Amino acid sequence: MTGFMALDFGTSNTIITYHDDSTEESSTLHIPLISRSENSQGEDVDKICFIPSLINYSPNYGIFYGNQVIEQNLLNNKGTFRWIKRYISNQNPSRIKLGNRYIDHLEAGTEFLSYVLVNAGKRLDSSKGNVIFTVPVESFENYSRWISTVTHRIGMDHYRLMDEPTAAAQGFGVNIQNNDVYLVIDFGGGTLDVSVVQTHEENSSNQGPGCRVLGKSGEYIGGMDIDQYIFREILKQSFSEDKQGKEQLKQTLLWECERAKKELSFHKHAEICLTDPDTEMEIEFQISRMEFEELLEDNNFYTIISQTIMRALSVSREYGYSTNDLNAVLMVGGSAQIPSVQKLVKNIFGKDKVRFNGSMDAVSRGAALFAAEDNLHNHIQYDYAIRHVNPVTNQYEYDVIVKKGTTYPTETPARKLRLKPSYRGQTHLGIPIYQIKTEHNFHDTSEIIFDPLECPRIVNVLEDEIKNRTYFQVNKRNPTFLTADPPADLGEARFELYFNVNQDSELVFTAVDLKTQKVVYRDYPIVKLDMSHM
Repeated sequence: MTGFMALDFGTSNTIITYHDDSTEESSTLHIPLISRSENSQGEDVDKICFIPSLINYSPNYGIFYGNQVIEQNLLNNKGTFRWIKRYISNQNPSRIKLGNRYIDHLEAGTEFLSYVLVNAGKRLDSSKGNVIFTVPVESFENYSRWISTVTHRIGMDHYRLMDEPTAAAQGFGVNIQNNDVYLVIDFGGGTLDVSVVQTHEENSSNQGPGCRVLGKSGEYIGGMDIDQYIFREILKQSFSEDKQGKEQLKQTLLWECERAKKELSFHKHAEICLTDPDTEMEIEFQISRMEFEELLEDNNFYTIISQTIMRALSVSREYGYSTNDLNAVLMVGGSAQIPSVQKLVKNIFGKDKVRFNGSMDAVSRGAALFAAEDNLHNHIQYDYAIRHVNPVTNQYEYDVIVKKGTTYPTETPARKLRLKPSYRGQTHLGIPIYQIKTEHNFHDTSEIIFDPLECPRIVNVLEDEIKNRTYFQVNKRNPTFLTADPPADLGEARFELYFNVNQDSELVFTAVDLKTQKVVYRDYPIVKLDMSHM
């Protein structure tokens, strides 16, 4: 059996879709014990298999994954990690003390995804090279570096990456015609990704219609933020001072907030009931859909959605496409099910143009189809730059080497640089390379983190932390990655670097030692520099 396996690691759920080349059919993969299944559209069709994005470290029984966490009633256990994707994407440093060691979300996510991939490989006879991962727009480089770490750990040398909203366009299931233009809104548990895409005609290889990305924009906002809005409101209204420090009660409350949020998408009211384990007294909180929508409004939720949509449209206008050129607006993801969100989008574009797909596997199914067709034309979302010190101001400055909007894969080098040593006899040279997220808005300067005792706490995001998330150093662990042998002479141009972007949106480079005329690196992904230094 040959085909492609696509994995969509979501903030709430992880979905694996397998596309069989022989039958040209796609289906979600069920992994015994860790998968669940449901029909997200409420119709008489095959159920969708998914893995809850949960992992629990138990001191007595080892590690539980996905549905095992739910079946073992460990949702509120202090060893349970949730919202893993969001923590990894925005480089949140919080960690949990379990026994004699601390575990952060990066380690938990690596263990979770490694386990899923290994077990998925056991279920399929597919080549490891036929795997594609979907990646959020707003944290492509940081997230893809983590994917590289996971695949390196399990020995998966070849894989592909694809941004989530573009995958959603293909997996939406509408009757897509050549040269149609769509706005895709992928609104999940942790991120909002918006893309303007245009289909194009079949190519000479008789492959199906592909997709050209005209504009993209993303935000760190989703269902988990809504859970936090409700959580904060309940803390303010219903928790007395004597209950403020009760970790177990707060952990349970967060899960109840998530349940209430989902219920309000289909009902006018939701009720949260908790029992204090110490006093056995019940704590009740009721919220109507109207109050829920006011809560979203108070947190600028709708404004953020509108601004993200407009940023993607603004980029598409640079290519000559406006709102009038849109054939349809396609909405996917759990947070897109919220009635007021759908109403907002309909008010912007008109109700006849907006279409909603409640299917959970739209992103992974679309990625599998695209991987099979191998017919994607895209552009990078952020600037790549090198950092240097201005000798006049003595301040750091950034020199862009690959501009945002560059179409990939690049056919010729996007930039060529020569490196000189700082002193005679220098043997290790390099440059710090950054991804700059210039258009990202950190709209909320506070966030919920879990302290070492697994107690949810509201903390402010410091200005330095915002800067670190805006300027992400791709090769932080290995900035001096070039070895001069023999040692470099002062003043000589020792290495020449050529930068390109490959088909997976990875920044790659080729390095030539000008003294020995040897190619030191050839089309090497920058993200792997850190892995080679671990």
